[in-house]
Amino acid sequence: MQTGTQSWLKDTITLRTNQGIGEDGEPTYTGVGTSVACEVEERVTQLRSDAGDIVLSVCRIIMDSSVSITTLDEITLPDSTKPKILKVKTLYDASNTAYAKVVFT
Repeated sequence: MQTGTQSWLKDTITLRTNQGIGEDGEPTYTGVGTSVACEVEERVTQLRSDAGDIVLSVCRIIMDSSVSITTLDEITLPDSTKPKILKVKTLYDASNTAYAKVVFT
């Protein structure tokens, strides 16, 4: 993450990594999850999902680029909601170094 960027990541989400599909056909996730420092912004954005569909995102979450997260994982926002992850995008600086990830829900 670029110098100073970490200082404005004042929110925290809980991230649980997808472990596959359980016997009941529902996704399974790792234990209680990991706390991740981030910036949660309510922002309506139209975007193309990884599946190629045009979808409406209502929340943007910015976090350190070292966080391992995919659209299959589960997040819990500060208000205790668990929105579906629509897209994960890595941001790069001018020297092509990853400095943040943006998650759209």
